[in-house]
This record gives sequence, C-alpha cells and structure tokens, in this order.
Amino acid sequence: MIIKLISNYEDIIDRKDIADLLGTLLFNPTYGKIQNIAQAVYAKTQGRFYIAMDSNLLIGLMGFSKIDNDKLVVRHMAVTPGHNRQKVAQALLDYAIVSEKVSIVKSEPDDSNISFYKSYGFDVKKRPYDDIVGQKYDCSFNVKE
Repeated sequence: MIIKLISNYEDIIDRKDIADLLGTLLFNPTYGKIQNIAQAVYAKTQGRFYIAMDSNLLIGLMGFSKIDNDKLVVRHMAVTPGHNRQKVAQALLDYAIVSEKVSIVKSEPDDSNISFYKSYGFDVKKRPYDDIVGQKYDCSFNVKE
C-alpha cells in the first residue's frame, strides 16, 4: 500500500476514481457537490487530502483540516468495498499523524464508521440523536509521543 498527499484540490475532481469514492460519502452526489467540497475544504491551506493506493488502484481516502498546527479534524474517510477491514483507514490516519506532526485528531462520525474510531482508541462521546442527520459522535484522539 502506498499513501500520498494530494496537494492540488483539482486532482480530487479531475481523477474519476477519487471523485467517485468521495461521492460515496455524500447524499445525492453530483460533480458539482464534489467540486464544491474540494474547493471549500481542500483548496485552503489547512486542507489535507490523502489517498491509499494498491497496485495503482485507489483503495481509500481521508481528508482533514489542520487547525493551529497541532490538530487534524477528519472531514472525509472512505475505503473501497473490497478493502474493508484491511487496515486502510488506520494506515491513512497513522500516515497523516506522522506527516502532519499533530498531537490531536478529532472527528464527528456517524454509526457507519464509529467502530473504526473506537478500535483506533479515540475517546467517543455520543451526541443527542438528530432526526435529520441520525446518530453522530464527538471523537477525540490524543497522539502519544
């Protein structure tokens, strides 16, 4: 597995494999929505977007915002269906923590991927249930030196 930073947000929308996988995280994904996310989050200096490749195939992605130089906030995380439970998300997060030299990682996942955050060691707090967005969680991880 090879992990790399996508530093140009246009690569997110120009590469169909990346745009398609990012689209799996959106309700009614359209090219316009994916383009808006790429520009709004990953075109900014604090935006970070990593992909995992295996044999030249995209197998996962993770997008973050870097805040105050020591905190990553996970915005998007997806693994291709054939690579679930193969530690792709863990490898992406491990790589980002080391590369970005951060001490805190935060996320606000839903039930679809809360098990990843729990298994990684995040402190997980359930939010009040919301009829529109469903169950969400506040997750925080302090990186140990």
